[in-house]
Amino acid sequence: MPIIRHEDRPIEVLPRGRRRILSSRQLDAESTCVFEQWLPADGYIPLHYHDVEEVVVVMRGELDVTLAEEQQLVAAATTLVIPAGVLHAMRPHPDSGEVYMLACFPSSEPKMFLPNGNLYTEWQS
Repeated sequence: MPIIRHEDRPIEVLPRGRRRILSSRQLDAESTCVFEQWLPADGYIPLHYHDVEEVVVVMRGELDVTLAEEQQLVAAATTLVIPAGVLHAMRPHPDSGEVYMLACFPSSEPKMFLPNGNLYTEWQS
């Protein structure tokens, strides 16, 4: 049974944000991926979809979320359940500052696709 100390995991710098992987195939998880993600005030997650469901837990800040064709303001202490194949995007609300969230997938290697169906790899390490 792997025990993963968060402080031992590196924080990766990604385009438009940072993340720390807490569970994945590389960390011996067979069927789950979990990571922390920080979006600075000027950061964003582009419009995309996944091959599996995604659960996002907003821990700090406020996000402007696009889910399918609907837009919503989502604040901390909120959980989003995003079905597989549903287009979504996120960016910090203008008054929010940095947003901190957790993302969870029922796959140790979830895939991310652009709206045109092309595999998006910038977010992967």
